[in-house]
Amino acid sequence: MLECWNAGMGNATARHLLVLEILRIGSTAHDWRMRQHDRDILKRTTAFAVRVIRMVNVLPRRTASIEIGRQLVRSAGSIGAHCREARRARSIAEFKSKLAVAQQEAEETAYWLQLIADSDMLPAARLASLRDEIDQLLAILIAAERTAASRRSVAD
Repeated sequence: MLECWNAGMGNATARHLLVLEILRIGSTAHDWRMRQHDRDILKRTTAFAVRVIRMVNVLPRRTASIEIGRQLVRSAGSIGAHCREARRARSIAEFKSKLAVAQQEAEETAYWLQLIADSDMLPAARLASLRDEIDQLLAILIAAERTAASRRSVAD
C-alpha cells in the first residue's frame, strides 16, 4: 500500500490494489488456503466435465439425447473455463462477472441432468452423483461471489 501512496494514488485505489493482490498473489496462511481452494475448484470442475463427457458417451443414440448431450457437455465444460478466466480477472467486478457466468452454466448443467433423468434416458440413480456434484459446485461458486462482494465493500 505504501508504494501506492508513493505513486500518488488515493486511499481507495490503494485498498483496491491491496485486495486484488491478496486475491491473486497472497501473503498469509489464509491466502495460501485460498490459492489451494482455487486449485481445488479447478480440479473439481475439470473432473466434473470429464465425468459428464463419459456419461454422455453412454446415452442412447437418438436425436434428442444427442442434442441434449451436446448442450450438457458445453455447459459442464464452461463452468471450469469461466473459473479459470475468473482467476485472471483484472478487477473484483470482472471476477464476480466471471463467477456469475459460471453459476449460470452450472444451473444450465443441472437442468440438462434433470431433463435426462425425467425423460428416462438414463436412470436417475445413475445421475445422482453428478447432480450432487453440480449442486456442490454451484454452492461453492455462490459463496465465492459473495466473498468477493464482501471484499469489494472492504476495499471501497
